[in-house]
Amino acid sequence: DTGKYLRPAQGKAGLMNILEMAREGLQPELRTAMHIADTQRKQVNCRGLQVKTNGGSRVVDLTVRPLPDTGANTRLLLSCFQDSGLPQKAKAARGKTGAGQAKPGRLNDLEQELAYTRENLRTTIGDLQAANEELKSTNEETQSTNEELQSSNEELETSKEELQSLNEELVTVNSEYQAKIEQLAGLQNDLKNLLDSMHIGTLFLDGKLAVKFFSREIAKVYRLAASDIGRPLGDIRSNIEADDLVVDALAVLDSLIPREKEVQTSSGVWYQVRVSPYRTLDNVIDGVVMTFTDITTLKERDYAEAIVNTVREPLIVLDGGLKVISASSSFYQAFGVSPGETAGKYIYDLGNRQWDIAALRELLENILPGETNFDNYLVEHTFPGIGHRKILLNARSIKEKAGKTMLILLAMEDITGRPSTPQAGRSPKEAG
Repeated sequence: DTGKYLRPAQGKAGLMNILEMAREGLQPELRTAMHIADTQRKQVNCRGLQVKTNGGSRVVDLTVRPLPDTGANTRLLLSCFQDSGLPQKAKAARGKTGAGQAKPGRLNDLEQELAYTRENLRTTIGDLQAANEELKSTNEETQSTNEELQSSNEELETSKEELQSLNEELVTVNSEYQAKIEQLAGLQNDLKNLLDSMHIGTLFLDGKLAVKFFSREIAKVYRLAASDIGRPLGDIRSNIEADDLVVDALAVLDSLIPREKEVQTSSGVWYQVRVSPYRTLDNVIDGVVMTFTDITTLKERDYAEAIVNTVREPLIVLDGGLKVISASSSFYQAFGVSPGETAGKYIYDLGNRQWDIAALRELLENILPGETNFDNYLVEHTFPGIGHRKILLNARSIKEKAGKTMLILLAMEDITGRPSTPQAGRSPKEAG
């Protein structure tokens, strides 16, 4: 029964802190005794404590001792309370009757209590000094930490400014890169449109003869798609007959001397192929460039000119506007003119306008547009340098599908001096 010494503490129910429950006069000594017993692990005795109770006070002896270690990581203290005398009122009455007659036992108790109080005060002062030292050390550490935090804050502020400056630089560099990317995209579009408008197949290969880039026209020679970028040229099928351009590309890489040759595809199209080293702006060889120029028309013209030149009679090839495209060598010999004076000129302007003949105009401008040909039309004319001639004209017009005249083949047969000839300016039917 500790009701005389402890009482339930005010506040929330269930609070069982013994210091909060101690009655008035007991709490300070109980706190000190428990502290000494816990820290110094020894028994503490406090005698003659004046503890207020209901309607008075009583003298109490207090004992606090540490209990043996239980191994549960918990340090236990045992507090014992024992009444040591009469209530305060009775002692006061006795003191009036027997003042000055204190017993020696009471003196011993007072001396022991004084020694305890001194020890308690000394402990309290030591604890206070230790706490003050700890507080001072903590204050110094806090001040040092504060200085470190302030220094870190300044460093963070500096880093923030540096990061902000770096971010601005990155934004500027990013804008420059974006502008360069847009410029490169524009240049790439310009290059693509340029290559497409030239109608020349172009193929770029790297140092290992793998495909880097190609124009649209190259699809007529090599079966290339966008997925073929990076593939070796030797693995890609071409339409070229009996020719391997890989050998020429390797030779150009070895010698750095461009090569040209004519090749024909399986569809009969002729190309002039030029293989050149690919040079960077730093003059570094980084592959080869192949260009394919369609020369089918030139080849056909060469064939046509060869046929024209094999004809013994003078022959002129005119376009739809009556301009000379070509003439046979026999024409130049018969009428004493040169190719430079003939090709590209109107037929009426040839040789001091010696072909500006009314009958010829009638044939070329009126009769031939409505017919596909005329035969053995006799023309008599005096030509400068060769004199009077009788010439039979034969013409054939080559038209497009739409009916427009593309070419006119005009053949001339000199019959001067023959005994019988058709009437000049008339067809053989009219002469008969």
